[in-house]
Amino acid sequence: MLSRLAESFYWIGRYLERAEATTRLLAEHHQLLVEDTRVPMVTGCKVLLDALTLEPGKDACDTPEKLVRAVLGSPHDPGTVPGSATAARENARAIRDALS
Repeated sequence: MLSRLAESFYWIGRYLERAEATTRLLAEHHQLLVEDTRVPMVTGCKVLLDALTLEPGKDACDTPEKLVRAVLGSPHDPGTVPGSATAARENARAIRDALS
């Protein structure tokens, strides 16, 4: 296998793992913020966004729904779920002849 193909397959896997891990982390953290009222919303939001290395918007920590929108975010940011899926797709497009 060519090193270019191997590298693309590696990054496809990494990007998809990141999308899955980000989704799981968001689901668990969102559930914690909704159920546990002892944790201030702003603190919990900032901890999650810091863990995902995302810049918090000025209103991203107002409600759990806005937090979800901030983490799901844009396909242009590889730290978000759509961004990771887009990056994996771009790697797959580069080696489409080797994929089944």
